[in-house]
Amino acid sequence: MTTTPDADGALVRAFPTPGPLLGTAYRDLYLAAEGSDNQKATIGDPSLLPKPWDPPTCRNPRRVLHRLRRAEGPA
Repeated sequence: MTTTPDADGALVRAFPTPGPLLGTAYRDLYLAAEGSDNQKATIGDPSLLPKPWDPPTCRNPRRVLHRLRRAEGPA
């Protein structure tokens, strides 16, 4: 019988890296505050954006990302 919590014997693990939903939420908030006028207009009301400190609000980042890519036009 082993007393380690995992088969690899690690007692402590690294904090997980935030996933793409949180990354996108922070990016959108940043662009809402610091982006170009076109980006700000595309994002719309910042109070309606997902809030990274409240993960359940981070549900559909593709909606805003798609609008931003359309507003930026061809590279």
